[in-house]
Amino acid sequence: ITTMFSLIAMISDSVRKFMINNIGIMLLMLLLVIFLPCVIVCCNGQMREFPKNYIILGIFTLAESYLVGFICAFTKPEVVFMAASMTFVMVVTLTLYAMTTKTDITMYGGLIFILVAALFLFAIFGIFIQIRLFHVILALIGVILFSIYIIYDTQLIMGNRSEMIEVDDYILGAFILYTDIINLFIELLRIIRYFYDSS
Repeated sequence: ITTMFSLIAMISDSVRKFMINNIGIMLLMLLLVIFLPCVIVCCNGQMREFPKNYIILGIFTLAESYLVGFICAFTKPEVVFMAASMTFVMVVTLTLYAMTTKTDITMYGGLIFILVAALFLFAIFGIFIQIRLFHVILALIGVILFSIYIIYDTQLIMGNRSEMIEVDDYILGAFILYTDIINLFIELLRIIRYFYDSS
């Protein structure tokens, strides 16, 4: 769904114009992307109830897809293709590593969370800092942290580690892995766009 939204937004001029002329929709999608993860993570019992869990995950996926499509619509297609290709290769590689390594990454969940929280705070301060290199370094750190999160969340889903999610939490598993992959893609897109625009 996210790939489809992104492709349509990049190819179609009418979709791009619609997105520009209807910023309110983009803001609504942004609010959903902020609000729905709280519902998914905090209301664990609700997220085990069919079909409510699929509906909430579906709405989140559509909202996130719209936002990613919005970003891709205003990025050169070759930059999006490079970022998507790199994301695909990295996700496959990291997943294979998570499945085959004997190292249990799940016991470092607290540390990984602290590092991502620090990255988030630096990103907020980055709004006021107009130095492009600062943003590239932040994006590079983001790539590293979200790569670690992909390994961590894959091991949570697989089980047989010190921490794992329950079988009934398949929606939570899909949600966390999806957001890791999207965040990795966006950070790679920021880095490639910086070097592409600089050349």
